[in-house]
Amino acid sequence: MAISITQPNPPSPQTKYKVFGDEVYERRVVYRFRMGDCEDPDIYIAAPIHEWQQTEQGKWVMTHGKDQVYHLNADPITYGYLAVITAYITPKRWTEYVLRGWYTG
Repeated sequence: MAISITQPNPPSPQTKYKVFGDEVYERRVVYRFRMGDCEDPDIYIAAPIHEWQQTEQGKWVMTHGKDQVYHLNADPITYGYLAVITAYITPKRWTEYVLRGWYTG
């Protein structure tokens, strides 16, 4: 079963906190990577995101997170793009994420 990560279109302001059910979730950066310069980055971003979703970290985020979204920004250091994936996660689950060693700051 494939779960998709979407980019808001048009970009909408996201709040830092959301309530799902009876729990409060906080938006966190769960993964980031750099891409080189390409003609259509929205197409080229699909493969790295799919590969990340197949890792233990990606599967955990897709299971325990809500509203996974990718953000694509220009990267002035490499003249390419910086891709950032965010998700809403409860504070308890975020602690687990950090203790597993997946948070890279």
